[in-house]
Amino acid sequence: MAPDAYSMYSTKVQGALFVGFMLGSIFGEVFMSGRLSDWIVGTLAKKNNKRNPALRLLPSYAAALMTGVGYALWGVSIDKKWHWMTGEVALFLVGAGIQIGNTAMSSFIVDLYPEHVMDVISFYSVLFNLASFIEPWFISNWVASSGNKTHLDTSGALSFKD
Repeated sequence: MAPDAYSMYSTKVQGALFVGFMLGSIFGEVFMSGRLSDWIVGTLAKKNNKRNPALRLLPSYAAALMTGVGYALWGVSIDKKWHWMTGEVALFLVGAGIQIGNTAMSSFIVDLYPEHVMDVISFYSVLFNLASFIEPWFISNWVASSGNKTHLDTSGALSFKD
């Protein structure tokens, strides 16, 4: 929906919006996911003299926060018609958050079920890709039928308006 949200800009700007998401994904993978997760697990395992697979989930808190803030910032920037670079920063946060969360979950699964790694990761990949397919498949029809944003009228009823 990024090109639709920024339809008043040129196709170069619309294409550049995907750079923030891509750089966020790379940043999340290189700097936050693997190395950070390994450092957290290693440090806490030495401290407690016990390795716990649940420690792999700690970066997912940062991932949820980054993704939530990124989506909220992106939505507000579109609603308030802020500069497209604000949306770029928001999509960077979303990309980093999704990548950190995905890597944290995959690492947790591998640590929790080492004897069934291929089966469990394959199952997780199918679910992840299925979710990635469903939203884009239906979002255009949903937005076309209900509008771009929701409003609460004075009676408290939820209505959809452009």
